[in-house]
Amino acid sequence: MEEWAAWGRRCTPSERPLPGWSAVMVLIDAARPCLLEDSKWLRDLAEQSRDQWRFPDPLLCDLGMHRWLEKENSYSDWLAWVLERLHDAKAVLKVLGIPDGEFDLPREAP
Repeated sequence: MEEWAAWGRRCTPSERPLPGWSAVMVLIDAARPCLLEDSKWLRDLAEQSRDQWRFPDPLLCDLGMHRWLEKENSYSDWLAWVLERLHDAKAVLKVLGIPDGEFDLPREAP
């Protein structure tokens, strides 16, 4: 066993290089235009909600420290309630960042 341990120490680099962040920065730069477009769409949607209901959109409220959101099921219930208010499946998919075609079902053969 001692021989295997010694062999392992000789064959294993003593210091492993830390991964770089350059790949992450490339991904962020690539996603930036899409995220900016989506954020504009979401701001417009929030303004429409405010204009229609005459109060701020629930998604814009800071509920991070609210005690009833401490449990995951409470948060899930709240999020479901908010998404139901959109009354449009395509809008829900867009808010969640899910491409619309991702849920297309295969067509039946004639």
